Amino acid sequence: MIVILSLLIGNLFKYHFFTVDRIIKQKEFISVTKDVITLLTIVLGAIFSYYRFFNGRTFSAKAEIEIEVTLIAKPGDKIMHALTVSIINIGTLSIWNPIAKVAVRDFNNNDEKYKEAVVEGFDKVNYHNEVGDRNFIINPGEKAHFMYWKEFDLATWAVTYVAEIKCANNRIWQKTITVANKIED
Repeated sequence: MIVILSLLIGNLFKYHFFTVDRIIKQKEFISVTKDVITLLTIVLGAIFSYYRFFNGRTFSAKAEIEIEVTLIAKPGDKIMHALTVSIINIGTLSIWNPIAKVAVRDFNNNDEKYKEAVVEGFDKVNYHNEVGDRNFIINPGEKAHFMYWKEFDLATWAVTYVAEIKCANNRIWQKTITVANKIED
């Protein structure tokens, strides 16, 4: 770009469109033009910087997901999985009406293929340990928990959980965990 601009200015001098006398007479106009171009460059650079670095980062919901699976032995050769999905708001904006989903993949000795089930609604747990279906907000720095329970027989040797949390503005966070269907002694 600089090379092309230099060649253009050189041609303007070569064909006497620009001369030293003409430039001296128009020095105020050239100074104002230079200042306007500098100002436009700074404004365009600021707009570009905003869209490149701040837009979508500063004012967006940010969260981390934690998954915990507790295995509980049940009578009758069954193991209950208690899945807790926690979402921690690490951003500066509140997360409105988060909805949790979980996909469960059951690996067992009975089938060559796994079974998959998608659960649309978790139980929402508030800070007073009451379970219910409520709309709520997760403010910055707060943590919310979602619970899910499922039983597996001993033929199942592993279970994969894919947890997804979606907020009101369609932002989605996901996390996956695979656990052995075996209670450690």
